[in-house]
Amino acid sequence: MIFIMAAGGGVGRGTVEALMRQGVPAPEIVGGARNPSNLEWMLAAGANARAADYNDTPGMVEAFRGIETLVLIPTMSAPKPRCVEHQNALNAAKAAGVRRVVFLSIQSGGKESRFLMTPFFVFAEDATQRSGMKWTIARMSLYADPLADWLPDLVRMGRLPYPVRNGCVAYVAKADVSNALAATAHRNDLDGEILDFTGPASLSMPEVAAEISTAAGVTIPFASITDEEYGDICRAEGCNEGMITGMTSLYHAVEAQEFARATTDVEELTGTKPESISEAILRLRRDR
Repeated sequence: MIFIMAAGGGVGRGTVEALMRQGVPAPEIVGGARNPSNLEWMLAAGANARAADYNDTPGMVEAFRGIETLVLIPTMSAPKPRCVEHQNALNAAKAAGVRRVVFLSIQSGGKESRFLMTPFFVFAEDATQRSGMKWTIARMSLYADPLADWLPDLVRMGRLPYPVRNGCVAYVAKADVSNALAATAHRNDLDGEILDFTGPASLSMPEVAAEISTAAGVTIPFASITDEEYGDICRAEGCNEGMITGMTSLYHAVEAQEFARATTDVEELTGTKPESISEAILRLRRDR
């Protein structure tokens, strides 16, 4: 059986749905959530839903019993509590007899990364590898999906403003991450592998702006701005200072080329080429 922790989020739900599309029988799929009543859609599809909370180790031990492969998708907690959550899940998985863990991580520069969230991922990857269970790590690039959310504002501003000069990103759609994560979970030949889930190409910011322009139908040029200017834009959108600091550090990591690596892993796992930024934006806006 394959357990998705947690199945209530966008990538978690997408992974469950992808497992079904890829031929995994619904009764062999289990979704975890603090409140399993939020997973009624899984029950309706013939899959299973169990209560599972990253901060309740005994509860996770019970939830993970009978599970062969555990897919861990991190929460949005701050780095320190997120490290505790991940270790709790690993401890529970080992106690429950889980054979293999698939951990969704990110591309980054490791311990020297400029991104303030990276210490969690460094810890979590190391803890997963040292857990005593079989493991596969999937490092994803940055999501393309937020660009679709930001599109009306970009059209209004008439530019794509980021505190980046030369950095490149292999943006990847959440749907492609879910599809690849599902394929990783039900394959038995990926133990000890570190995969990279990326879009089809590593793009400079002007190239990203061109992709967004294609989707928008209007020209939206890239504008390299200062950290201070980026902070002002974020404040105008209601972001708090902690979020602004974190996002600014993310673009420092982009400038350091920490998300620039593009691979064919998604296509090799799923048999389908990942979406470009413009394709992802058009699909997301069409489906809303």
